[in-house]
Amino acid sequence: MTRPSPTLRDLVQRVRGPLLQIRDEDPVEQRGAPFSECMRGVYQLGLALARDPALRASPEIAELIDDGAALLPRAAGAFHIYVSEVESEFYAPWDGHEWTTVAAGRSAIEFLRELWRGTPILDMLDAFAETDTIDQLFADKAASGFSPVDPAPEGMPASHWWWWGSRD
Repeated sequence: MTRPSPTLRDLVQRVRGPLLQIRDEDPVEQRGAPFSECMRGVYQLGLALARDPALRASPEIAELIDDGAALLPRAAGAFHIYVSEVESEFYAPWDGHEWTTVAAGRSAIEFLRELWRGTPILDMLDAFAETDTIDQLFADKAASGFSPVDPAPEGMPASHWWWWGSRD
């Protein structure tokens, strides 16, 4: 039996819920788990929006963008940790499927940027999401003969070039 596809409201809640949890934590005590959960939600939501761009005009997305403007600054440290964790995956041994895991993490970062593009929160996100190193590591892996084992998910934007191995 196949599970029904999540609704837009479900996808938005997968982002908002962990952000609300982080909001209520002491910033010194913040751990990466709730933010990693949030970023999995961002990945799923971003892919849904890439597949159906008309969803961007929905009230649920407008509300998430407004809420995120208030919630994301509280999660800046957790976001930085998340980006560092994605980068650190390059330094572990790879057997092939790691490409998919790291590509999904890199896409989550990009989808987060895309969601808040055109808002003041984007500057804060960019300050905590230095992705040049991750992008170079993807290019280096591709140059050394590594290539993705798994196909890019259907609807993945071409701008997320890391799914195909190189910028070319």
